[in-house]
Amino acid sequence: MRAPTTAVRAALSAAAAAVLLTACGGSGGGSAAAGSSSDSSTGTTSSPAAGTSAPDGDIAAWCNSAVALSTDLSATLKAASSAPTQVAPILQKAADQYGEVKAPAAIAQDWGVVVGAVQTLATAAQTIDFTSPDAGKQLAASIGAQRGALDTATTNVQTYANANCPGASAAPTS
Repeated sequence: MRAPTTAVRAALSAAAAAVLLTACGGSGGGSAAAGSSSDSSTGTTSSPAAGTSAPDGDIAAWCNSAVALSTDLSATLKAASSAPTQVAPILQKAADQYGEVKAPAAIAQDWGVVVGAVQTLATAAQTIDFTSPDAGKQLAASIGAQRGALDTATTNVQTYANANCPGASAAPTS
């Protein structure tokens, strides 16, 4: 029965777009300016430089959490492609886990948008029949209203991760 597997894969692709890429930077490069920060009180600007020492504690903790969540979720979603009934609980677990991760102040608002989208996907997944051929479309439609904000947040989180998280560019992309 190929239709359910195809539907689940399509649904997982929608979830991956919101979760995997945002969690640890994807494979796309961000602009160098986006990784820069300015201190308006002193007029100084700083950018993370390649080959410098490890990121500070909060950033390193976020990077580690995001990479671990992404790796775990990627493997779990792949396994769920053959078990459609597991998609909703997996997405809810992901939403809960992503919600527990404290993002650095520089991307806290964007991370909140990502977490909100993951929760929206998880909530929608509870009412979707993943044996249906349009399950993927239904799941993708659930974040339709958030798409613009999510795209911006995703780009910002990716750029931040690429600039601040060692190895972020090796993140899974689907």
